[in-house]
Amino acid sequence: MPRGVGSLVAFLSVPYLIRLIGARRVLAIGIAISMTALWMMAHFNLQMTAAPIMTSGVIQGFGTGLLFAPLNALSYVSLNPIHRTEGTIVATMARSLGSSLGISMMSATLVSDSALAHARLADRINCGDPVLWAAVPGPLNPCNGSLAAFNGEVTRQAAMIGYDTIFAWMALFTVLLLPLLLLMRPPPAAQVMAVETAAAE
Repeated sequence: MPRGVGSLVAFLSVPYLIRLIGARRVLAIGIAISMTALWMMAHFNLQMTAAPIMTSGVIQGFGTGLLFAPLNALSYVSLNPIHRTEGTIVATMARSLGSSLGISMMSATLVSDSALAHARLADRINCGDPVLWAAVPGPLNPCNGSLAAFNGEVTRQAAMIGYDTIFAWMALFTVLLLPLLLLMRPPPAAQVMAVETAAAE
């Protein structure tokens, strides 16, 4: 819900922002805001409340709304109306393939990073370490035979490390989109109204 609220505010703001600062600047702001939300998500931890999730969700929704609305509008500004049907098909196909590829890559990376974090955490367990005996409660202490419970806690922390790593990588990839804005030509003055209308729709 927080992400949806942020997106709604962004969609309502896009036509006015395009009129004031131009579509490419709106896209740049959207990318920056999305990157900020992803960087906040890269600092999630197991002790946090729901507040960071809701805050980053609103910010991410707002950034995504600023990102996709003008991008969809600018995609067809210089396209001949005769070819807009084909353009829509190609754009939708590219977005679907990109989403599927991205989700698959992130899922595989999450599993790999979580397994690596689990191995590194478990590798530091030493039953002769007095810090372990002092810090780990009796029911979770692996040296008392509670391996299953302790492994569950290690797995939980390793999964959190994996998610944080994924969000950090996503923030980095989002920043790398900024130079691509230089390849986009702003619409002619006569077509600015068309962009605003398409963004509003």
